[in-house]
Amino acid sequence: MNWKTNSETNNAGFNIYRSTSANGPWTTKVNKSIIPVCPVCLLVGGDYSQADTSAAPGQKYYYRLESVETSGATQFDSRVPSAQIATSAPTATT
Repeated sequence: MNWKTNSETNNAGFNIYRSTSANGPWTTKVNKSIIPVCPVCLLVGGDYSQADTSAAPGQKYYYRLESVETSGATQFDSRVPSAQIATSAPTATT
């Protein structure tokens, strides 16, 4: 999965969740720990990428990006579509 940010003020990082349905549930967390923001990207944004190494070959997945604020508050990010279809490779990415 790839995504780009414009600004990361008050953002501690990201989590990625997957589902086998476009409507969720979003119960499988792809990353083991929070994906931290780029320290030099706080004001200008950055480019990110995360592989889904536990994806099953041939399975279609949908992903949602969750932003984690420095306060601990979380929200699913509207900048990334909630239905991103992964490739069928064992290490599926979108």
